[in-house]
Formats: sequence, structure tokens, C-alpha cells
Amino acid sequence: MCLLYNWLPLTLRTKLFSLMKQYNFDDANLPKVNSNENLETISNNFFRPLFGVDKFEIRSETTRDKGIDFHIELKKQSSGGSVYTNFRFAVQLKATDSVQSNADGSFSLQINTANINYLLNNAMPAYYVFYLKPANSFYYENVNYFANELLHKDPDWNQKTKHTLRFSKLLDAEAINEIYETTYGNGILLRQLNRHLRFS
Repeated sequence: MCLLYNWLPLTLRTKLFSLMKQYNFDDANLPKVNSNENLETISNNFFRPLFGVDKFEIRSETTRDKGIDFHIELKKQSSGGSVYTNFRFAVQLKATDSVQSNADGSFSLQINTANINYLLNNAMPAYYVFYLKPANSFYYENVNYFANELLHKDPDWNQKTKHTLRFSKLLDAEAINEIYETTYGNGILLRQLNRHLRFS
């Protein structure tokens, strides 16, 4: 109970408690809870702790999100302490509380072609991350790898509306370290390229 409640006279507290027990929210015209929103909150809450604050800075994409949920920046140790690098990767987080696994143990999800192209237009690495609530597990795929696979199967993949992505890679500590190294290498490469273009 709140502090104000404790200061009320006993008779008033008794009456208030009785009213609280009788109040029926069935008759209240209030916003309904959306199960998908709950699942989104759960997946977000479990996702963030996977990336230690000593190496990552997670920033949510909250304004007019068009297909990126997080931009995650790398931190790097230097002689003067940890520094922000501005080397980043993008994450599109998907989640489900019920999905049938494939025969090989992977999980299939339909991805809009427009979203694939949107992530490919990003100069930084980008990843699809899939949260499977029943197992409380995350799976991931590099968007570039996924696009290359689509191109290999069908040169006209971009003309289709959707594509099936089969998630099989577990997002564990080893995978997160691989993402760090990939993003770091990409950042160094872009820095050198920008320097070369600036002075060429």
C-alpha cells in the first residue's frame, strides 16, 4: 500500500479496501493488453543482457522504426580506458511463442523483401535475431549471408514479396564474440576506405 493509505483513519482504510476488492475492470473501458506487445517486451528484456556493457552499447530505434530495432555500438579497451568506437551493427528482433521446428531443428520465419533490402542498405553489418519463447533461446543470421543465399538460389529474388529464413544458429557467447569481431573488422575497413576516398 502507498504511504498515504497508512495515514488514513482505520474506518476509511477499511472502506477503501472494500471498494478495491469490489472494483470490476470488466466494466471499465480501458486499452486491451496485446499479447504481441507482451512478447516484444519479453524478448527485449532477455535480449539486452546478452550483450555485456563492457563491450556493447545498445540503442533502441524508437522513432519511426522501419525495420531496425537496435543499433549496437562496440566499445574497445585502450590504454586510457574503454572508448566508444562508433563501429555499429543493426538488429531486427523477431519473436514467437509458438512455432513448429523443421526436420533439421531449424525454425522458419517469413521475411519481407523490403526489410531485407532496407537492412542491406545499411553500411554496417546487420542481423536478424529470432527469440523462441518456449525455449527462452535466441537464434540469429547475418543479413548479408541470407541475401547471398537468396541470390544463389534465385537471381530474381528481389522481385518476390517475401522469403523464408531458416534460423539454426544459436546466439550464444561464441556467436556474440563473432559478431563483435565482424563489426570491428567492418568498421576498420570503412574507416580506411573513407580516408582513402577523402585524400584521393
